[in-house]
Amino acid sequence: ETCYCNGFIEKMNQVFDAIFTFARSFDDKCQAYFTQVHALSAQMKINEAIKVGLFVLENLGEYFPKTPDQTAIAAEFSKIKQDLEGMSAIDILELHMAEDKQKISAMHMLSKLLLICTSRRLKILPLFICRMVQLSLKYGLFGESAL
Repeated sequence: ETCYCNGFIEKMNQVFDAIFTFARSFDDKCQAYFTQVHALSAQMKINEAIKVGLFVLENLGEYFPKTPDQTAIAAEFSKIKQDLEGMSAIDILELHMAEDKQKISAMHMLSKLLLICTSRRLKILPLFICRMVQLSLKYGLFGESAL
């Protein structure tokens, strides 16, 4: 993050390469990926930022179609409708805070990607929003929850 904040892009990329090569687990790489997505987006490399973000989400158990279409979006809305069946407004307000570290990381990445995609009106944007709602209903509330 220090290299990114100081504008040392080449050095930052070298640090990323070292982290991605020598980290022992995906969790050890996560913060570097978050910084990489942020840096790519700041450099207006939106497609690359989204590609890295989707890679991270897949490693956190959240999969998205490569080419989102209306059918995929409708399916995600349908899942939300199903998740909400039988829940009252009070049930939603009483959701506990999420504790699953992988899902917390996934929600954090979705939040970053949501901001990136909003300015471009990309087709995947509704899928990110739907997934954030689904994760909140299933795992509890996150700092990024919009319920």
